[in-house]
Amino acid sequence: MSSRSKVVNCECQDRQTDRQTYSSVAAVFDCRCRFVKNKDEANATVSRQAIEAKLPYLLQFLSNADDDVSGTVAPFAHDYVTLLKQTTPLSDCQKEFVKVCVYITRQHITA
Repeated sequence: MSSRSKVVNCECQDRQTDRQTYSSVAAVFDCRCRFVKNKDEANATVSRQAIEAKLPYLLQFLSNADDDVSGTVAPFAHDYVTLLKQTTPLSDCQKEFVKVCVYITRQHITA
C-alpha cells in the first residue's frame, strides 16, 4: 500500500460532519497526529503535504466576503496554524501563508 493510500485509509474515514470537505481535511490532520505519535516520519510528511496542497483553497474561502464561507474554513486554518506552531524552522512558503492569513483576517476585521 502506498503512503498516500495509508493517509486516506488510516481509519479516520468514520468521521462524518455536515461540512464534508472539512471532515476529510480533519481526517488527514488526525492521521498526521497519529503518524507523528508513532514516529512514522514518512507518512507524517505525506500527510503534511496533502494538507498543504489544500492551502490555496483555504485562502480563497477565508478571503470570501461572506462570513458563512470564511467561517466554515476557520477550523482548518486553526488546525494548520497549530501544526505550524509545532514546526521548526518554518519554510518560506509557510511564513508567507501566515502573513497572508493575518492580512486576510485584518481585512475582515476592518471591513
